Amino acid sequence: MYPSVVSVKPLDDYKLLLVFEPREKRIFDVTPYLNTERPAGVPAKDGETVHNAFFD
Repeated sequence: MYPSVVSVKPLDDYKLLLVFEPREKRIFDVTPYLNTERPAGVPAKDGETVHNAFFD
């Protein structure tokens, strides 16, 4: 079973701070998923998508 994400915080340089249950923290680097072909869900490589990340 996968650990549950409890929070997401945008960081600089296309990175996200993910906090998992039970409070384990990991940094996820989004840059490998940004390319000229723009994968689904990523409108542009301007950082706005990463900086608008949230957890609901």
